[in-house]
Amino acid sequence: MSIPFVAAIIFVAHPIHTEAVANIKGRDEIMSMLFSLAALYAGLRYSDAGEKKWLIVSLLSFFLGLLSKENAITYLAVIPLTMYFFGHDNWKKMRTLTFWLLITTILYLILRFNTAGVPKFGQPINDLMNNPFLGMNPAEKFGSIMYTLGKYIALMFWPHPLSHDYYPYAIPKSSIFTLIPLASLLVYGFLMYTGFKGLVKKSVYSYSILYYLLTLTIVSNIVINLGTFMNERFIFMASAGFCIAAAYFLVEHLPRLHEKGKLAGMILFFAAIIGLGAKTYVRVPVWENSLTLNEAAVAISSNSARANSFMSTALFEKYKETIDPRAYKNLDPQQKNLLDRTQMYAQKAVDIVPDYQNANLMLIGVASERYKAERNITEYCQMMKPIIVRRPDVAFIKEFSEYLKGRGHDEQLFPFYLSVGQELLKQTDKRRDWAVQYLNYAYELQPASKAVNEALGTAYELMGNQANAQRFKNAAQSLQ
Repeated sequence: MSIPFVAAIIFVAHPIHTEAVANIKGRDEIMSMLFSLAALYAGLRYSDAGEKKWLIVSLLSFFLGLLSKENAITYLAVIPLTMYFFGHDNWKKMRTLTFWLLITTILYLILRFNTAGVPKFGQPINDLMNNPFLGMNPAEKFGSIMYTLGKYIALMFWPHPLSHDYYPYAIPKSSIFTLIPLASLLVYGFLMYTGFKGLVKKSVYSYSILYYLLTLTIVSNIVINLGTFMNERFIFMASAGFCIAAAYFLVEHLPRLHEKGKLAGMILFFAAIIGLGAKTYVRVPVWENSLTLNEAAVAISSNSARANSFMSTALFEKYKETIDPRAYKNLDPQQKNLLDRTQMYAQKAVDIVPDYQNANLMLIGVASERYKAERNITEYCQMMKPIIVRRPDVAFIKEFSEYLKGRGHDEQLFPFYLSVGQELLKQTDKRRDWAVQYLNYAYELQPASKAVNEALGTAYELMGNQANAQRFKNAAQSLQ
């Protein structure tokens, strides 16, 4: 029941780490922390013994941690902090190690920038799935960040429910002046106060808090935009601070508070491990495949456009496994159910983020599959019109329009393409430029239509193509 043992077992059992372990994308988190801890251990050995071999091991491990994932850069502060708390106050060795850690960091950054280029931090990101704060004012952005930081703490104490998806808007858009973000800000303010207050006395709680805050900075969305509100794997490294504090409380603090504190600590420890282990055991099978993973995600992150869209994709892939693309026939109940569910989740994603490309693509996939099986062109047109108006740029729309040519649907397709083109002309953004494509589809079917020629004349005029605009306007005037 030593502090290191208890802390390690809590870390192993905690279900918030499931994503880092069960998801192959979490390998970078594991390797980064493994090498960072090795660098920390070797740094402490160097502080104790002064042997240069430990200095070299620490620098090499730190460099490998950086190569695994840039989160390891926070150990540039964690290692000297740990030497201060638990070393032998050898300031010269601390300065030496910190200097060489800084040199190692600079070498890593040079290597990274030469390989991947210098990041353009000031460049705006206009894709919501890569910038969850798009369209938010400063109060909403800061509030949403504090909401997620508060959620990290809550999940450390009570890891339920868990999800792999926290994309817009699984985390609600929240002003800093609302209850949860404001409470989170106060909690973090208290943690910072407690952490710095305990520096002189070298309190274990102070170390745990400062370790947590330092390693959390790079995944907090305060320093850099991570492209999502949060992820459970992001807290993998920082959670060690929580585990150390919890272990210290159970092993050292409780026995000092009461004569039966040691027994109480052991009971609490085993109860926590049973609870955490059971949750982890239940959580791991969720990662079996994309369908099980996304089924679990939409149940928790029901307001995430990405979770709903990915669920529709998983269902659509399962549907595709049930059909023979060489011989389409009427849908059987299983196939119909899969398409219905695909459409339901894709539509929900579109309701959350209307121009989300993947969700609209899934709706197009459902419409095209229904047509291939049932040949109901009216249903196809009804379903496709709002999709095209939202995302006329999806390439598959053009491909399927070519597929429909010569299949005996000209009478239904002409008003469909004309209506879509006219609707796109009413838009005030880049969608308007796509009106010509759909109006030309209508023109191919009925070149003598006055309405089509008028619409094409307007479309070309708005595009600045005066020659074509005049040509179609003249044609419209000559038609009755």
